[in-house]
Amino acid sequence: MIEDFGIFLHMLMGRQIEISKKNFPNIEEEYSKLTIIQLDYLYAIHTLNSPSFSDIAKHMNVANSSVTEMYHRLYKKGYVCKSQSEKDKREYQIHLTFKGNKLIYKDLMASICLSKEIFEKAPRDKLLGAYELLKEYLYTIKSEEIEQYFVKYSEYKDIENNYLD
Repeated sequence: MIEDFGIFLHMLMGRQIEISKKNFPNIEEEYSKLTIIQLDYLYAIHTLNSPSFSDIAKHMNVANSSVTEMYHRLYKKGYVCKSQSEKDKREYQIHLTFKGNKLIYKDLMASICLSKEIFEKAPRDKLLGAYELLKEYLYTIKSEEIEQYFVKYSEYKDIENNYLD
């Protein structure tokens, strides 16, 4: 059963990619420019909301030098920028650029489209049990991150038209 569940999750991720390609025709080109690890960094920056280099290192459990190296790669591709911290002039905060925010927005929208597709096709009583199970699991391991996602999602909804092609 565990292996089957893993295969089902993998297939869901594949379906999300299909939805992304359908709804955002140029997203495949954007994804092809990034590694999975680079996408992880973008999500960390998105989740942490203008983090310092050391915030990202702590969040991702990597060395500060790894964050610096990844910052330069993502900066060259136009996904991130930095600014000096107002609190501590010795620190810099990393921000997603419009291009970075747009990619995260599209990826998030594909997840929501997949959820809508599942909710339209599955019996409601079974969905509620699956929803509660996922919610409980994720809140147990990533409660702060989940709260940030909801905050960011509401911000995206306010400026949604800016990210649509």
